[in-house]
Amino acid sequence: MRQTGGATFQVAADLGLHGVTRPVTVDFERTGTANDPRGALRVDFTGRATTNRRDWTVNGADGLVGERVTRYFDVSAIRRP
Repeated sequence: MRQTGGATFQVAADLGLHGVTRPVTVDFERTGTANDPRGALRVDFTGRATTNRRDWTVNGADGLVGERVTRYFDVSAIRRP
């Protein structure tokens, strides 16, 4: 994870689908910070990444489904003591 702004981050990872693995970068934004009921610090993020489905050999439905696919993420990170 690398910070790209005050509340924005990028996470680079490998995404595997249909036996194909490719690198993907997900852009995240911090959306909240609070202590959960157990007293642990919880930081919330939303993120998204757009990829081409053909890069993972997801074919078929041509003309019905576009090639670009956007994945959305809601993530909560909890700090361990």
